Amino acid sequence: MAITSTPLVVAFVVLVVLATFGAVGEPTVSVAASFGVRSPGGPTVLDDCAVLTEPGVYVLGNDIETTQYTCLELRSSDIVLDGGGHTVGPSAHSLAYGKHLAMPTPAQFGVGVAVGSSEQLTNVTVTNIRLTGLDVGTRLQNVDGATISDVNAVGNARGIVVVAAHDVAVRQSSVTGSETDGIVVRASSNVSVAETTANENAFAGVVVADSTDVTVSETTVHSNGGDGVFVRDATGVVVRDLAAVDNAVGVLLFDSPGTLVTESYVDRSAFAGVGVVHSDSVVVTDTTIRNTTATLALLDDPAAIWLVGSNETTLREVVVSGNENWSLYARDGSENVTAERFGTEDVQFSFVATDVAVDIHEESREGSESSTNGEESDGDGTETRDDDQTVDPESCDVPSDTGEPTVSSALSVGFVGDASAFQLTESRCETGGEAVGDEVSGG
Repeated sequence: MAITSTPLVVAFVVLVVLATFGAVGEPTVSVAASFGVRSPGGPTVLDDCAVLTEPGVYVLGNDIETTQYTCLELRSSDIVLDGGGHTVGPSAHSLAYGKHLAMPTPAQFGVGVAVGSSEQLTNVTVTNIRLTGLDVGTRLQNVDGATISDVNAVGNARGIVVVAAHDVAVRQSSVTGSETDGIVVRASSNVSVAETTANENAFAGVVVADSTDVTVSETTVHSNGGDGVFVRDATGVVVRDLAAVDNAVGVLLFDSPGTLVTESYVDRSAFAGVGVVHSDSVVVTDTTIRNTTATLALLDDPAAIWLVGSNETTLREVVVSGNENWSLYARDGSENVTAERFGTEDVQFSFVATDVAVDIHEESREGSESSTNGEESDGDGTETRDDDQTVDPESCDVPSDTGEPTVSSALSVGFVGDASAFQLTESRCETGGEAVGDEVSGG
């Protein structure tokens, strides 16, 4: 875009070929001009779609109903695009044409903001804009150094997409009601998604794929049809201070070794709170997983934490409560699963195991008889589940301040593999923050 420095000069930005549509839905070609107005030393105000090829600050002056597939194209470094709180979306003609072409998501058409060029761009910001009804709300590609902030993407096929980019921050944004995934980070590095919501998307809230050094923090993923956060073929991923509620799986890791999930809250997942598949050395710490509903059965019984073929997993200071079926289910050679203070808020257990199913449950009861979650005892201190797997309970009583029946937490263990691979190293009852349990030798 060529803009002169003369005050209040209206400049022709770019002559753009637009697709418009005839009565029968076939495209005809017309030529329209996009205008920009620059105040002295101020930003350029845009009132229509544009291709931005010069550094500068650009502000939308109004909502845009686009008849182009890509509305705002940023092809230069050192650009700030401020949407001014305005909305970009397809026109009725564009949507009709998309349906005519039998697009995969006929209710969406086009790209709202596309950042990228044949040469790598740097120092680009997209902010304060609402994007709706598009195939992609905002797409960044081949960019080194960019910020997406205060973007509100509603009802698109995908909300925010970052591809082949480095040093990108997505923050204080919202992606809701996408027809597929909400936020996608692919083939990128050093990307952060922070202070953002990705809710009610048909598939995953946030996807991280084929990427390195990606952090998802202070983010809410709620009521997504798939996973809250889905990580695949990635390394150096950190999920911190996540609130994942009412998803199929709160956090699902595939082939993503060394991922850290910390200081997070996962509630009402349909299958698993945290799923780890073929991902070694994963650490889950300082995290609460509650009320896994077991309403979605996949390969196994649902569990708060579900491991498949994943070695050296560490579960540290993880609270599990109210989960249906298992607190932990590890299978297919999940070796050396180490739990350090894994349990309820009041009672924690520490153990090392391979291919094991662990159930930690609480029941109110009179007196001090052990709780066995409805299992029948064979009289020698062990219990037998309906599937004839052996379980070894260890129980702790937590005194009640109200005189009501005390709460018992019992650890039940079902062996998916070799029973000798389970070693209970500690059983702790917390009362007022003080441990009253002792180390327990189990096997």
